[in-house]
Amino acid sequence: MVRVFETSRPGRECEKRPTLAKKQGQTGIISCIAFSPEHDVYACASYSKTVGLYSQDKGTVLTILQGHQGGVTHVIFSPDGNLLYTGGRKDPEILCWDLRQPGKVLFSMLRSATTNQRMYFDLDVYGRYVISGNTEGTVSVWDVTLPPAAGPDPVLDPILQFQTQQDCVNGISLHPHMTLLATTSGQRKFPEPAESEDEGNGILMTHRNVRAENSVKLWLCSPRHFPATQADNPGSDPPIEGAVVELD
Repeated sequence: MVRVFETSRPGRECEKRPTLAKKQGQTGIISCIAFSPEHDVYACASYSKTVGLYSQDKGTVLTILQGHQGGVTHVIFSPDGNLLYTGGRKDPEILCWDLRQPGKVLFSMLRSATTNQRMYFDLDVYGRYVISGNTEGTVSVWDVTLPPAAGPDPVLDPILQFQTQQDCVNGISLHPHMTLLATTSGQRKFPEPAESEDEGNGILMTHRNVRAENSVKLWLCSPRHFPATQADNPGSDPPIEGAVVELD
């Protein structure tokens, strides 16, 4: 169910738009919503591993995208509205969909995502770079203007990877106007069986050896060129200065 509120009118009244009616439509809990910047369309991601595209005026379902291995928890439209990037929990792929050919995956971007919690990613304001963290605390940057590796399931390789935290990087965000990147870390930790000396005190489970880092970090982005990347892709344009993240 999607509820639409008119922000100019106070109160709790809203328009209700079911995503599933008479066993037809999109099943599962809706985890997030994103609006196309150029078209009258919005996308709803679901824990049922699907993404639905709906018309903004009446909420009519246009198509249901399927292909994820886990519940979809984050979606982003490209600035021109022609591409849709989707990612989920316990799913190692961020998928790039071509909305001009609904249902077609242009390529995937791989990341480690073994946690049940949401795993966010971000897209720069020009729509060229996708950036995401992973379960091991590493951040990856992909240039979506580069060609993916050939094959039946094209995979785009990252142009940059670096360690930011010692725990799962679950949240990531590029500042829309400043050269700043924010990363957040942390995930649910389960206790481990206690050691023999603790059992004598009646302690069966402990967090003693569980390592956790619940932090927010800001990183300064600065221009950098990547000779190795350009050598691997002769004839490709160099990365836009200031758009690729480098630890300063």
